Amino acid sequence: VALYLIGLLAILIPVLGDMRIPVIVYGIVISSMWLFALHTGSSGYAIGAKLFVISDSILALNKFNNPFLLAGSAGWIRWLQRS
Repeated sequence: VALYLIGLLAILIPVLGDMRIPVIVYGIVISSMWLFALHTGSSGYAIGAKLFVISDSILALNKFNNPFLLAGSAGWIRWLQRS
């Protein structure tokens, strides 16, 4: 989880500008959620949290780094989680 956050922030920090602090804080918060979900012993929680983090990562990369075609699919990941 920590390596994932560090890797993502390494990509995003150079292009965040004024959004640097809010994005770092949000990244820490959702990474903590993922970590806590892993420690519940529930594979459902762990998978759901992982998909949430991946989805938000895709959206962040699309918004701040480099827009790409399939980024809109990240919203479908979240939608499918709720189903």
